[in-house]
Amino acid sequence: MKGIPSTAWPTINQLAAIGSVAATWSWLDLSLEGILAKLVHSDEMLAQALTEDLSPDNRLKALRRLTRTWEQVHPDLTDAHKAQFDEVREIVKWVAANKARRNEIVHWLWLRRDDARLFGWKHRVTPAIPSEARASKLADYESFLEFSREIGSMADRAAETERALSDLPPWPKPTALPGTPLSPAVGSLLSPYRRRG
Repeated sequence: MKGIPSTAWPTINQLAAIGSVAATWSWLDLSLEGILAKLVHSDEMLAQALTEDLSPDNRLKALRRLTRTWEQVHPDLTDAHKAQFDEVREIVKWVAANKARRNEIVHWLWLRRDDARLFGWKHRVTPAIPSEARASKLADYESFLEFSREIGSMADRAAETERALSDLPPWPKPTALPGTPLSPAVGSLLSPYRRRG
């Protein structure tokens, strides 16, 4: 690249480590979308259409809410289903805890310090941010590869959970709570669902 000395450009191995983090995270994202689709009994493409503009944080919130909703609506779920929901929550927790690191690796500017280490900094800073608050660090590219392996392991867990969620019971039909009459407005909104059964 013009303006960057060739000695500062990351090596092929360093670039591959950064790319590996980006690529494995994409596989993890795909499995999370699949889990969302299974939890709403939807086709994966339809679920992606609904969630495409959701921020990563909102997707994670949706996964948490859906598992809670399933447990509230289906108190008779099997132990296997409860374990699958626990696994979804563990995956969501891991993603939430590691997304900032992923963003740093993928979005920071990384230059070669030597064959093993990279110097990175967040290059989108404004003059209003004092120089001591600007983020920079040294990183060993092997740590990026290790992180990529962790992401891959989590993507495998997510894909296995997605497959396991294929046997969820049907979603219950909307009805009023026992002894609670529906208002005419709510009744008319729900009537198309009742006719399907």
